[in-house]
Amino acid sequence: MPLTIRERSQKVANCIKTNVRQTLKTIAEATGLSPSSVYRHRQAITRRNQYPESSFWETEVGYQWLVRLVFGLIYYFGIKQGVGAESLSEFIRAIHLDTHVASSASALRQLKHRVNQTLLD
Repeated sequence: MPLTIRERSQKVANCIKTNVRQTLKTIAEATGLSPSSVYRHRQAITRRNQYPESSFWETEVGYQWLVRLVFGLIYYFGIKQGVGAESLSEFIRAIHLDTHVASSASALRQLKHRVNQTLLD
């Protein structure tokens, strides 16, 4: 089964963490990805990691916690408390998660509807 984009990105991030000065070719060989793919993932990681805490979200544990946080935010505040998608979007941007999760009001509204539908089923 092929790796997801998130899994490939985590492999590149882990490889970079072990040795920051590795070349694209070295990272590509270590991860089994093409050099062009490594280059794109490295650029994306650099764009996402704008804040000191951002590198935690690149790890598998950090990503799992981030998913739990977003679903908790959607369920407890969006569904149970009736907070709107615009306010949830503002909150996600305020705590610097907008570079790691979809934070637009429309994306959060869709997620809110999917979670609500899953609960009803």
